Amino acid sequence: MGNGGNLEILAKSIELSGGSPFGASGLFANAINSTGNGGNVQVNTDNLNINDGATINVGNFSSRNTGIPPGQGAPGNIQINAESVVLNSQGTITADTLAGSKGNITLSSNSLDLLGNSSLSTNAQGDGSG
Repeated sequence: MGNGGNLEILAKSIELSGGSPFGASGLFANAINSTGNGGNVQVNTDNLNINDGATINVGNFSSRNTGIPPGQGAPGNIQINAESVVLNSQGTITADTLAGSKGNITLSSNSLDLLGNSSLSTNAQGDGSG
């Protein structure tokens, strides 16, 4: 299978909010059930707000409890350039890998607030070294 595409967003302000019955809402560039590599996510903004379970995610893990096998390629990377980053009410920025040397998060910001059980995390398992 082919590689995932890259996602680049340039905006004055970005707000990601909420989930759905099918899982979290947000920005994703994943390699699930594929031998291809995941894409990169790059966000350039003055204000980034991630709220109510929304996420920015790259990875090659399978979505939890779906029965879909994980990807075998490397995940992409996340790069965020923002004046202000606020994660609130379980908002997340995550990079997960089972293989490859990517899955990195680079955050350039003057202000970072993690509120209400929110998180910023990377997770490398198996042969992953991101």
